[in-house]
Amino acid sequence: MESAAGLAALALFVLWLGYWVPQRLRHRQQLLESRVEDRFSGGLRVLAVAGGGPSAAIAPPAERASRLALLERRAARARRRLVLTLLLVVLTAV
Repeated sequence: MESAAGLAALALFVLWLGYWVPQRLRHRQQLLESRVEDRFSGGLRVLAVAGGGPSAAIAPPAERASRLALLERRAARARRRLVLTLLLVVLTAV
């Protein structure tokens, strides 16, 4: 006659195997699906690149001025957000 501990160990092993096998199959399926080629990549293309390409160094003064104006507006908005955030933090603390 077999011991109860042996049967319990066998039952635990079967339960673990019942969990592990589907888990591994699901993981393997996800890996297989992630390796499928992207069917849209052939139709994608870059329309414009912002920033420091080779043409940025020789940009006309009008473009440089508009870029400077844009950066100044961004900095002003960042300062306003900082002041508002600090004000709200102080009000929350009070």
